[in-house]
Amino acid sequence: MFITLLISIASLGLGWLIASPLLYGPYRTTAERVPVVLEVFVAIVSGIILNYGIVLLLQSLALVQLATGALAILGLGLFTNHCRRSIPDIHAAEKPMQRMVWLPAALLILVYANLVLTDPIREWDPRSIWFLHAKLIFFAGTMSETAGWLHPSVDWSHPDYPKLVPVIAAQTAHIAGF
Repeated sequence: MFITLLISIASLGLGWLIASPLLYGPYRTTAERVPVVLEVFVAIVSGIILNYGIVLLLQSLALVQLATGALAILGLGLFTNHCRRSIPDIHAAEKPMQRMVWLPAALLILVYANLVLTDPIREWDPRSIWFLHAKLIFFAGTMSETAGWLHPSVDWSHPDYPKLVPVIAAQTAHIAGF
């Protein structure tokens, strides 16, 4: 659960760098307000996609962790600033329920993120294929051909499968150190 929370927060910060111009670009007026749940969802999905793009661009797990960590911290700072500006004053008595929307939204996102990231692990593909690919990426420290994708013993594991989930698993293992 802690790793899911960490991945969600990092993806939120990383994705806010892309999502904020999309949600609040120059074509929108200040009167238009996007729901909080939509903001967070678009930011997390954008963060996962941006993280994967950075992995494909930089290849090295250590370099990717530094780059995405710095960008995630910057994005979280911008998201916090956006929240501080867009949520009414905490002492304002005219709209007390508007502050309460954050707690259910955060809990709902955590529950769904936990289900999405942990539920498929019981099946064959994640255990035997995705995590083998994650292991190859983790031990090689890169997603390039030096990870062993062309070795004949790996042919059974469909090395042509998409690498989004293995990359997230390899990054999680890299953060944990094992």
